[in-house]
Amino acid sequence: MGNGSLFIESPRFPVDAVNIASAREKRGGGRPDYWEMVFWWTRKPLAGARAVIAASALPHDIDPSGFRVALRLGEGVAHRKNPARIAGWAERFAGMRLLDPFAGFGST
Repeated sequence: MGNGSLFIESPRFPVDAVNIASAREKRGGGRPDYWEMVFWWTRKPLAGARAVIAASALPHDIDPSGFRVALRLGEGVAHRKNPARIAGWAERFAGMRLLDPFAGFGST
């Protein structure tokens, strides 16, 4: 891996943790009742969207366990809480423009 590679390209990216959090969110529960009115089967879980977006902006050498903690991947339904603030990440994300690749709810 070169210096310019991203965390999402790293073999250290916690795919299993993201999959588990996304499956937990997709199963239901933890969402307000009114969400079901606009629920689309194609909506991607916010836990997965957040993980893909963050990992696409972070360098390959970040701590995978810190990544899981920051995105709350092991805490119940990950989308119910905002990601934790990690020192240095704000500067990394400052000035970035985000196009929601999952085109859903605008939650990202």
